Amino acid sequence: MDEISSGKLAGIGELLGRTWTIYRKRMWTLIGLGLVTVLLTILSLVPPFGLGFLLWQYMPDYKNVIMLVSILLATGSAVWVANWGMSAFLLAVVDERCGIKEAFKKAKPKTLAHMWLGLLTGLILTGAHILLIIPGIIFAIWFFFAPFVFIEDDARGMNALLKSKAYVQGRWFGVFWRLAAIWLLSVLVAAIPIAGQVLALFFVPFSFVYTFLVYEDLKALRGSFLFKPSKKEKAGIIATGAFGYVMPVVLVFAFMGSMCLMPFSVLTAKVTGESPFPTAMQELKNQGPGMGTTGLTVTHGAIRTNANVNKQIQLLEDKGKEWTKRSQAAFKLGQTKDKKAIEPLIEALSNDEHWTVRQNAARSLTNLGARQAVPHLIRALESDKNVFVRSSAAKALGKLGDKSSVAALTKALKDEGIVTTFKDGKGVEVKEVANAAQQALKLLGAQAGEESIGTKGLASAAPGPKEEKKKALEPGVSTAKNSPEEKTKEYRKTIKACTKAIEIEPKDSLAYHNRAVAHLEFGNYQEAIDDFTKALEFDPNDATLYYNRAIAYGLFDKHKQAIEDGIKAVELDPNNANAYINRGIDHIAMDNCDRAVDDFTKAIKFNSKDASVYYARGVAYHRLGSQKQALKDFNKAAQLGSKMAQQYLKSQEGTHKS
Repeated sequence: MDEISSGKLAGIGELLGRTWTIYRKRMWTLIGLGLVTVLLTILSLVPPFGLGFLLWQYMPDYKNVIMLVSILLATGSAVWVANWGMSAFLLAVVDERCGIKEAFKKAKPKTLAHMWLGLLTGLILTGAHILLIIPGIIFAIWFFFAPFVFIEDDARGMNALLKSKAYVQGRWFGVFWRLAAIWLLSVLVAAIPIAGQVLALFFVPFSFVYTFLVYEDLKALRGSFLFKPSKKEKAGIIATGAFGYVMPVVLVFAFMGSMCLMPFSVLTAKVTGESPFPTAMQELKNQGPGMGTTGLTVTHGAIRTNANVNKQIQLLEDKGKEWTKRSQAAFKLGQTKDKKAIEPLIEALSNDEHWTVRQNAARSLTNLGARQAVPHLIRALESDKNVFVRSSAAKALGKLGDKSSVAALTKALKDEGIVTTFKDGKGVEVKEVANAAQQALKLLGAQAGEESIGTKGLASAAPGPKEEKKKALEPGVSTAKNSPEEKTKEYRKTIKACTKAIEIEPKDSLAYHNRAVAHLEFGNYQEAIDDFTKALEFDPNDATLYYNRAIAYGLFDKHKQAIEDGIKAVELDPNNANAYINRGIDHIAMDNCDRAVDDFTKAIKFNSKDASVYYARGVAYHRLGSQKQALKDFNKAAQLGSKMAQQYLKSQEGTHKS
């Protein structure tokens, strides 16, 4: 007390001694307050998250909204309880007679004001530190005792901050060294291996008592005084903190302004010439010196999704789920390429009560190449009561290529299953099953003598016709396909059916997906993009949708958006080689040939026998000026059978001879 009366702060040693004397009496109360605060903060999270979990069960369509609201409520609740506990803790430090229960009772009315003080302090100090480190440190010492001012003098907000500053005024360095001493001790205690964490539990209340005693000394030295901060003083503190946030923005704009002084031609320069891939499915022309008009076609491969196979199987097998969910599960399982989906799909084909589930099961078994499903498909063709299921079974048998199904398909030519379509405003009856059986028999008859071609391109979604995307083939290669008129009818039927399905169920992502594919076949790129986008609203984690929309964007010459969707597609399904191919094509269209090389290289890791990818990477290398690597890839593509690579190499031989 003698040092205080002489105008000096108590020394560090004396402060530590006085702190220990008080702390021994208050230790368990202060530690108890800290533990109760932590426990109450954790418990405050239970009601918001518990209520959110219950609401999910009854409103699954609003799961994301419910989750967001639950997180916001839980955060607000935890912050309020933590500030309530902190106010109670400070009250117990200030008042030695205050117990745990009484501290919480007295602190409750002060909680919101304590939250505001903490927010205001944090904003100003953060701004001051961003501005420069030194102002941040100065402000931190000035405002350090604001919580004690708030608790003991009931000064709030800026008044608490400025009154703390008034107490520190003229003794800043003395306060700094005394606070630095307790901070250093805290660090040393926490650094002790294993025991340090336990000791920290006891040391935190000790450090609060210590800082309160520094505040008491400052208050005694300052004596009573009339405190009435001016608006100018308040505005100055706020402006200093705010300037810290503004200055980085100003510097960024200043830097950007200096960049604008560069010649405009440098900023807008672009390599001219036609893109090697005008769209993802068109030929490459005018590729550069020595390449003439040799065309490059890189087609898009079969879709793989990132769907959790076990989850989809569970959905398919759960007869309590509505049929739309089971139907989607049946479709998605066909996209996974996972053979363990075959048995559940066979079971669904044979026994599910809804025809769309059975129809999608037949199509997915085709995608999986499930020849063991042939007997079950034959049974469906012969005995299923629904015409669409029988038709899908016939198509599946044709594509699976098992000769044992010829007899059943021949018998199905007499199937009287009728589907009514509309032509020129008039209803026309079509023998759907008989037509499907006829096409299947053609496929079975053609396969023995024709070269097998992998299914590449945009995958159709189901329900709806499962067709390959129209693609340019290398010279000399042919494939059995429906006539353009037949396919046009199919896609028109798909659009009408999907539109009707959407009217019935506006959140049917699968119907939007199907309609988008049909629109794409007609060249209605914007309509396709709109439908893919709508489907993503209801199924935002479907890699297939991002993959297909990327193709649509590429065909619409919106390569930047295509690349963004390609990035999302490979995030959701890292093993989809075709997503890398598509993205590489779009990168070349944007003259990002180095990135295209990276994507084609990743695709080759998944399939080292795909001639078209080597040829595509060769073009990318050629555009980069890396002729040695380009020639190596063209040779590899030619060895794997690429006619375009062979033609290009032949043209180069002629050039060298001349």
